Amino acid sequence: MDLIIFKPEKADSIILTSKNPEYSSILIGCDTRGITNGFLTKDKRRAFYTGRTEDVQELVSQFKLTEGSKFPVDGKIVIVETTTPAYEGQEPKKNPSNGEELSFEGALIYRQQLLVDINDPRTDIKLVADSTKVGNTINEVSAKAAESFSK
Repeated sequence: MDLIIFKPEKADSIILTSKNPEYSSILIGCDTRGITNGFLTKDKRRAFYTGRTEDVQELVSQFKLTEGSKFPVDGKIVIVETTTPAYEGQEPKKNPSNGEELSFEGALIYRQQLLVDINDPRTDIKLVADSTKVGNTINEVSAKAAESFSK
């Protein structure tokens, strides 16, 4: 999976400096396809490459990186969903079609996207949300599609 550099909305540059000017980040991402309940889905994966500001600036300069450039370091973005927030103030995962917070066995779902080395053994951990309006619609549509194949 090729990782591409994105410029966050409202940012002046691809390099983002945190409250601590010693460290900066670059938003990295890729779009992947998967299967959920028998339907083709699209995941927009986004994570930050963070390092010392001078190192991040050197990387950008050395490879002439701009928005849309291929990230020059081999890596992957792993999705990790849990029922515990990863940091204080983290917002729970929401259904994109209606804004409802999603839960797993009654507990809110929290999602992180981690940029890791290409050889890192971690894989996605995705929780199946408790029944939602959209989830029920997907199940109904997939059942109808399955019926059409069996006729």
